[in-house]
Amino acid sequence: MQFILAVFLTLAGVTIACAGGLDEANAGLAAAQRGDYDEALRRFSAALAAGDLSAGNAVIAHHNIGNTYQDKGDYARAVTEYNIALQSMPGYAEAYYGRGRARFALGQFTLAAADFTQSMKLDPTDAYAVLWLHLTRRKSAASNTDELSRNLAKFDRVHWPGPLLELYLGQASPQQVRAASLQGDAKAKMDQACEAAFYVGEYELLRSNSGGAKSLFQEAVKICPYTADERDGAAVELKRMP
Repeated sequence: MQFILAVFLTLAGVTIACAGGLDEANAGLAAAQRGDYDEALRRFSAALAAGDLSAGNAVIAHHNIGNTYQDKGDYARAVTEYNIALQSMPGYAEAYYGRGRARFALGQFTLAAADFTQSMKLDPTDAYAVLWLHLTRRKSAASNTDELSRNLAKFDRVHWPGPLLELYLGQASPQQVRAASLQGDAKAKMDQACEAAFYVGEYELLRSNSGGAKSLFQEAVKICPYTADERDGAAVELKRMP
């Protein structure tokens, strides 16, 4: 789970002209994190309407609105908001990543793959974009094991999410990934358990183990934070299942 993406971009470190828009934006973040998506949308919209956000913060607000629509399951409107963010900031890797996940949910796998590829180019340190690109390729029957190996070659395999990377490279078992997710402090264990449930679920789905995958996706929906990419991804996969 990528906190900068899944738990919404914070506004820290960005110049604010006035506190009004920032107050509304922070209230939107809090609402999204407790799963009150309608309130979050209202607050983010109010932040933009206040007219006192910097250009950068306005982009972040549109990105957060996109994230909220995505968490709510309205993927078409999420794409629209990511488009607005990218029109103002074409080098915004997080918006490509978010739009890729929304297009993944919509079944637009070719477009999603292009977004994840661009996100990787803009942020080469993002291992999660590599995983989502691979999942997207597999959905469109365009899987390339060599591509996955090349994209993951530079990443640390010892520390999380290393075990997830090794799973998809065939170098770790689902049981080893689940065991590795139990390492660290309480917060790390919670986040890693969420990620393990989703990504191992996707792994099982690729192996045609739909029963095992469904159980893991249900677990992810139950234990993941409201703003987690993996919670939304699991919900999408459950809707696709009979």
